[in-house]
Amino acid sequence: MKLLIMMMSILGGWLAAEESGHARVELWLGKAQAQADGSRMIPAVLSMHYEKGWHGYWVNPGEGGVKTTLRWQLPTGVEVSELMFPVPHRAMTGGLSCYGYEGEVLMALEIRAQASVDLQTEISGELRWLACDEKSCVPGKLRLVAKLAESVDDVSKEQKILATHRSMPQPAPELRLMVREEKNEVILNLEGADDWALEGSEFFPLTEQALDPKQALRWSKTATGYEAKAIKNEYAEGPLTELKLLIVPPQPRVARWIEWKKS
Repeated sequence: MKLLIMMMSILGGWLAAEESGHARVELWLGKAQAQADGSRMIPAVLSMHYEKGWHGYWVNPGEGGVKTTLRWQLPTGVEVSELMFPVPHRAMTGGLSCYGYEGEVLMALEIRAQASVDLQTEISGELRWLACDEKSCVPGKLRLVAKLAESVDDVSKEQKILATHRSMPQPAPELRLMVREEKNEVILNLEGADDWALEGSEFFPLTEQALDPKQALRWSKTATGYEAKAIKNEYAEGPLTELKLLIVPPQPRVARWIEWKKS
């Protein structure tokens, strides 16, 4: 009920939102890279810088947030990937646990243009997000417009674009996740992670309303791998049918994600 009340309050303000919700936004386009089929791939970064004391949300916002979304209006021959989110941190919105960001957060995306598309072509999209502090939440809405040829002329931003894309979480196909439920507990077993030192890793559920966001996963070594117990999210509807987890190992490894689907 607490989540429903908060979401109704947020959405009521969302409809009236015009622009910035306590964040400065920039869209950076890198240089077009020719592909084997004649198309061009343009690496890009969405830079959001939240005001001091305010935070925004990850792809799984947790109990009391709304994830950032970017919806495009694209001409024929142009495609844009989903936003790729970096590793979040745990935060609180009032008394609700959430996953999000403070300060600057860089999200990656890829733009693909077919060979027939003129790079002077313009694309536009609507960015929506939610920013919260300890007492309130403010929605933001901003229209982004750019020409495909408008790559950044700042060397440091070009380097940030490339570094951001390299740092995005990657899949970990060598790991096998198994999930079972016992009443309100979710038992997780992970195989193939013998050299991962999971005791020093952080875990975040990418799947919304699956695990309780207030609880950090603690893994213990077993004869076949690792095991962790989690409290099931109180808003989960029925048995879990899938679960996606982000693993954030100690440096210097890049964060990885694993996925389970009920057979």
